[in-house]
Parts: sequence; structure tokens; C-alpha cells
Amino acid sequence: AQNRQLQELRDALQLEESRAEARRRDEEALRHRLEARAAQALACKEGLRLLEERKLTFQAQEAAWRQELHEQMAERDRVEQLNQRRRQAILAEHRREVERIIDDRRARIEDEQHHRKLELLRRQQEEEKEKQIIDAERSRLLQEHQQVLHYMR
Repeated sequence: AQNRQLQELRDALQLEESRAEARRRDEEALRHRLEARAAQALACKEGLRLLEERKLTFQAQEAAWRQELHEQMAERDRVEQLNQRRRQAILAEHRREVERIIDDRRARIEDEQHHRKLELLRRQQEEEKEKQIIDAERSRLLQEHQQVLHYMR
């Protein structure tokens, strides 16, 4: 009877040790996933900061580009040598053309930014789903651990 009881205790100890090792592996995997998620969140924030920085840079470049286009068009048509009325008509045409070119460029860039933002939102949603899964797994592991502790008492 004592040998049987001793063997049951050994079996229970072995079972608990294997469960503890499994919990340790699960906790290690969870820790790695949390670290990866934190790194992704940081990369996402950095991406948004860079996006805003590029937007400001783009606005400054656009203003310079607009001026350069006006100057190129004026030179191309030698606006200075034309009579005043013709000159005003050509300048108005240049303004319309510059605005059309800039609007096209702005629309293209806004479209690219929109796609980037959608991708960032998709990533954030994926990260939120992963977080929910990790939290659920953590809760399950904690409950299992509590049950094992209760069983051992």
C-alpha cells in the first residue's frame, strides 16, 4: 500500500513537472509574441511620424516646384517680350496648367498616402486580434495553473 502511494506521488510529481515545463514553454512563447507586438507597434508609430515628416517636406517641395514651373513656362514663352494683353492670357494659362499638374500630383500622392494608411490600419487591426488571442491564452494558462495549484493542495 505504501509502495502504491509512493508510486502515485511520483506519478503526480512527474505530471506536475511536465505541466510546469509546458507552462514555462507557453509563457516563453507568449513573451516572445508580446515583444514582437511591441516592436511592431513601435515601427507603426515611427512609420506614422515619417509619413507626417514626408508630408511637410512635400508641401515645401511643392511650393518650390510651383515657382520653378512658372519660371520655366515664362521663359519658354518669353512672356516678357509679348504685349500686355497676350502676356496676361499666357500667364493665366500657365497658372491653370501649373494648378492642373500640381492637382494631379497631389491626387496621386494622396492616393498613395491613403493606401499606406489603410495598410497601417490593417496592421493595427491584426495586432489587436493577436493581442486578444494572447490575452485569452494568458487567461487560459492562468486558470489552468490555478486548477493545478488547487489540485495539489
